[in-house]
Amino acid sequence: SPIGAALMGKKKGDTVDAHTPSGTIKFKVMSIRK
Repeated sequence: SPIGAALMGKKKGDTVDAHTPSGTIKFKVMSIRK
């Protein structure tokens, strides 16, 4: 998925732009859990 691919390797506090078929979505990584 475009969102999953954009989030790979990111850390807490990173800002991510995910390019999807409906447009670009901006995310900020707030936390990461396993």
